[in-house]
Amino acid sequence: MIGTSVYDHKSKFSFTVLEHYSNVDCRTYDRRVLSSKELINLLSISTRFDFERIRRLAIYAIGKQDLCPIDLIRFAEKYDVDEWLRGAYIALCQRPEPLEVEEAKELGFEKTILVARAREKRFQSSNSYLRPDLSLLGRIVDEIFFPPRGDASE
Repeated sequence: MIGTSVYDHKSKFSFTVLEHYSNVDCRTYDRRVLSSKELINLLSISTRFDFERIRRLAIYAIGKQDLCPIDLIRFAEKYDVDEWLRGAYIALCQRPEPLEVEEAKELGFEKTILVARAREKRFQSSNSYLRPDLSLLGRIVDEIFFPPRGDASE
C-alpha cells in the first residue's frame, strides 16, 4: 500500500494477533502457533500499549522457546522481564565455552565482566568443570548479578 511503512504492516499484523489471542490462556497456549520473532513483536506491542494479559501470554510463550541466553537477556532488559534474567545468566555461566566476541558486544562491557567473574568464581568453587553444582551456580549468579539493595560495593 502506498504511504504505509513496513512498521505499519507489522503493527497491523501484531494487532490482528493480539485480537486473536486476547482470550488465550497461558496454560493452554501451543508454542508452535507463533514463531519467536512473532512472539517478540507481540511482547513489544503489548508492552507499549499496556495489554497486560497479552504481555503475560507473550512472556510465557517466549520463555518456552529455545532462545539463546544473550537474546533472553537483551529482550528481558528491553521489555522489563526480570524473570528471564537469572536463568539466562546461569546458562551463560554453566556452559563450557566462553563468551564469543559478538556476545560480549551484545552484553556490553559491565555485564561481560560480571559473566566472566561469575564463571571464574564457579570454576574456583567447583570440583568438576564438566558437571557444575547448579545450586552453587545459582548462588554465585544471585550474588554477582542480583546483590541485595544497599550493598556497600555499589
